[in-house]
Amino acid sequence: MLSGTAIVTTEVVLGEFLTFYAADAWLRTRAAATVRSLLSDPSVLVSMQVMRREGLTAVLTNDRHFEQEGFRILFQSTCSPIK
Repeated sequence: MLSGTAIVTTEVVLGEFLTFYAADAWLRTRAAATVRSLLSDPSVLVSMQVMRREGLTAVLTNDRHFEQEGFRILFQSTCSPIK
C-alpha cells in the first residue's frame, strides 16, 4: 500500500470510510476494495485482528461489535437505555 509506512486503524474508521462512499455505486465498490485490501495486508494493524493474532479474548470496551466477533467484553455499562 504505502511503501515503508505503517497503517494503524480500527473497524470504526473503516466503517466510516465505507459509509462516506456508500451513496455512489462506483465509489462504494472502490471503497470496499480498498478496505478488503487493507484487511488482507498483514502490515496494517486493525484492533480485532491484532487481538486475534496475540491470542487476546477479553477487551475493555462497551462496543458490542467486539462481542459479535467473539470477544468477551469486560466493561459493562450499568446505565439502562433511554426509552
